[in-house]
Amino acid sequence: MLALPENEVHLYWLESETAAVGEQWLGLLSAEERARHSRFLFEKDRRIFLLAHAMARLALARYTGGDPASLEFDVNPYGKPFLCARAGAPCPGFNLSHTHGMVALAIGREPDVGVDVEDTARAGDWARLAGNVFTEEERAGLGRLPPAERQRRFYELWTLKEAYIKARGMGLSIPLDGFSMRMPENGPIGIQFGTAVADDAAVWQFEMFAIATFRLALAIRARDRRKWTVRLLWGGQFCPQPAFSRP
Repeated sequence: MLALPENEVHLYWLESETAAVGEQWLGLLSAEERARHSRFLFEKDRRIFLLAHAMARLALARYTGGDPASLEFDVNPYGKPFLCARAGAPCPGFNLSHTHGMVALAIGREPDVGVDVEDTARAGDWARLAGNVFTEEERAGLGRLPPAERQRRFYELWTLKEAYIKARGMGLSIPLDGFSMRMPENGPIGIQFGTAVADDAAVWQFEMFAIATFRLALAIRARDRRKWTVRLLWGGQFCPQPAFSRP
């Protein structure tokens, strides 16, 4: 089994467009996952779902010592998945995210871990969305940037906000405009809460990684307030025919 040290998170990533996806991976999924896979109308959506969920099972099995297909999952009251404990086997926390072009998976001993991935080059009405879900402080920060940099910064803030609410495991019951993400030029990424969100900013650690135009954001509740180490791992080791190399 692969050891998962205390205060360490392993963050797997994989460029899904160039990854070879084996249809035999369907056998790794549960009946419920296979049913969800079949309901996607478009092949590209079925493909990335299969890649993400098979990779999660293959990766988690490295830490539990079990058969990837035998891993069992459940969800909390808000729908966040968690790995069901088995007698004598470790039960790491995890979080999965994918967008067209990239899959990200965070695994750690801390259950309150969240990851989100977005393509900063993706077209969309990001300015309208920022006006709806960003705080006044975040919108002002965007406005101070040169126009050419605003879309990239929007997606960086968005991934951080999504990673935080995913780590909390409460979905959109946490209002996105109830907290602000801070990205200073020097120093760690931080968070500030408004009156609508009850939390302690001092126990949260955030990390941001850039891979081509993609941004991977990670949120960790560091209950003991010690700094967590993040190991960035290439997920292509789980592909039958890796098509590119680790950075």
